[in-house]
Amino acid sequence: SGSRWPGQTVSRLPDLRCYRTRIFIRTANIIFGTVLRAVGDTKTPMQVGVAFNVINIVLNYFLIYSTRTVSIGGKNVLIPGAGWGVQGAAAASAIAYTIGGIAITIKLWKHPDISPKGQSFKLDKVVLKPCLKVAVPNMFQRFATSLGYVAFASMINSLGETATAAHTIANTVESAFYIPGWGMQTAAATLAGNALGANDNKKLSGLARAIMPLEIGLMVVSGGLLFTFAPVLIRLFSSDAQIISLGSTVLRMVAVSEPFYGVPIVIEGMMQGVGKTVTPFVFNVVGMWGVRILGTFVCIHMLGMGLISAWGCMIGHNLLLFILFTRHYLSGKWNPMTSAHR
Repeated sequence: SGSRWPGQTVSRLPDLRCYRTRIFIRTANIIFGTVLRAVGDTKTPMQVGVAFNVINIVLNYFLIYSTRTVSIGGKNVLIPGAGWGVQGAAAASAIAYTIGGIAITIKLWKHPDISPKGQSFKLDKVVLKPCLKVAVPNMFQRFATSLGYVAFASMINSLGETATAAHTIANTVESAFYIPGWGMQTAAATLAGNALGANDNKKLSGLARAIMPLEIGLMVVSGGLLFTFAPVLIRLFSSDAQIISLGSTVLRMVAVSEPFYGVPIVIEGMMQGVGKTVTPFVFNVVGMWGVRILGTFVCIHMLGMGLISAWGCMIGHNLLLFILFTRHYLSGKWNPMTSAHR
């Protein structure tokens, strides 16, 4: 049962409902990874993440495709495969997430400082209240922005196969180039939280001055590489001339805005580290729905424009976040240790 690829002859495909439980394992991976980073252990989450991706790629290779013969060094080698197609990709992800979640749980359990071993698991209002105060706005932000991504992708899909393919490929390529920005956000959140915990305002203020130029420099380099090699990168995924041309155009558009995108990422990380999550929630929701989604709807469904206009709205969203977060940062309101917040 279930959808099949053309020519696929499989008598039995896995029931994907059995993989829904992976969400609990994935949650453990996210939360426990964040806890380990908060105490300065960034290597363990990285190692688990690398292992997860390697396992996922290998399992995808064997579970998606059917058994086939591959020529390696002039010799034909029989490669076994389950031939499950999309269901194979889901199964691979479920297995990889499970292994990663178990591994990071074990690491946390054995940690000398923050292991929950021997601790009481009763609900503690003193601990949970500040956690919820920080987490709830962040939760709604993720929900609102994720829903926005779905709406954005839906409008892109209405443009046809060429635009959808160009968007999907360009989005995949771009994601590899703003990884340095997200890495710096994690570092900013961890270090800001540590500075706040130590009640060291000088360290917290110095962090912002040190990490911002570094972030901008990284994003300038990644944006320059993305702009220069856009056509080459698109050709890795498609040989269609229209897709290469359209994908290269939108990639070069967004490459110019990468440094502006990096600034709000770092500021948001510092705000999360000091427990200020309401303002980022408001900024992100306004940017996503007020600029990206509304703008794309007007451009595509009312003005009859194409993919380039949609990516223009996405860039407009990023620029608005740059303005909002920069103003908030310069006002000093993000720092709970300033005189205005004492």
